[in-house]
Amino acid sequence: MLNIKQIRRRIRSVKSTQQITRVMEMVSASKLARTQALLRASKPYADGVEAILSRLSAGREVENPFITPREVKRRALMVVTSDRGLCGAYNTNVITHAENLLAKHDKATWRLICVGKKSRDYFQKRGWDIGHTLVETGGRANPARCQELAKYITDAYLAAEFDEVHFAYTAFKSVASVRPMSAKFLPIEPAAVQPVDYIFEPDPQTVLDKLVPEYIASKLFVTIIESFASEHGARMVAMRNATENAEEMIAHLTLVRNKARQAAITKELSEIVGTAEAIK
Repeated sequence: MLNIKQIRRRIRSVKSTQQITRVMEMVSASKLARTQALLRASKPYADGVEAILSRLSAGREVENPFITPREVKRRALMVVTSDRGLCGAYNTNVITHAENLLAKHDKATWRLICVGKKSRDYFQKRGWDIGHTLVETGGRANPARCQELAKYITDAYLAAEFDEVHFAYTAFKSVASVRPMSAKFLPIEPAAVQPVDYIFEPDPQTVLDKLVPEYIASKLFVTIIESFASEHGARMVAMRNATENAEEMIAHLTLVRNKARQAAITKELSEIVGTAEAIK
């Protein structure tokens, strides 16, 4: 059993850890608010580009290498995780989801694109073909680095290094509603909409060729932002739980310390009374 001095040292240690987890919770809350603001600002543009793309391709004879389906021999999967841990089951959930998707086809047909150290390290240790990585992001979606990633994906797709591209990421609705999911990214499958006879200038094909790269870049950017928002939310919740657990541990250790002090005082009183009786 721990003595009083050891229990006091343990209480100080837990209080120190509690201060750290409380600060980390506040930092994550600040990052979450900033990322949510960026998501709210970016998503309408991406949705608008997607809507125009759907209307443009509806009922028209237009062609684009990123829209035209082709025989699938090789596939790419972009897995979005965090660089750091301490965010609960966030990384485990998305990696498990990605593994379930990868298991549907032969390993040799896949190439991975890893966003975040956790996915890179996990799949690298297991011998997967990793074509590109995006790490050391600090939980922030840098537009220039996202453009670089988009360029790698589009160049490799045009070079037929893979014929399909999928995303495995964490969709963000709120702090209480995050879930790992996957979606096909390329080839683009425009939503079915009612054809409308718009007038395009200069012509639909030229507009489509200009619009597709914008769609790819904006879709990729929003997907990464959404995953980072989920990461910050998961870390905030994990640190809040850790802070509350530390509070419970401190209360328990304080009770143990008080009992130990009471037992020590009772023992001393018994010794004093016993000594006094012996002297009589």
